[in-house]
Amino acid sequence: VFGHPVAAFAGRISYSVYLWHMPVLLLLGSTAIAARTDLFLVAFLAATTLVAWVSFRLIEDPLRRRLDGRGR
Repeated sequence: VFGHPVAAFAGRISYSVYLWHMPVLLLLGSTAIAARTDLFLVAFLAATTLVAWVSFRLIEDPLRRRLDGRGR
């Protein structure tokens, strides 16, 4: 199960998701209780995943490679 590409992707960006979920939630205006629908949940998950992936690719991964000395 953990070797599945979707599970591996989720594991790689999990820390970024943790960091970005609350700012995305606040930006989407989730303070209104009526906004908590299935469509809102899908939009929230998609936006959080996108922001987390971009953050991982542009910030975390290059920094990790530089610090590990395994740069290209």
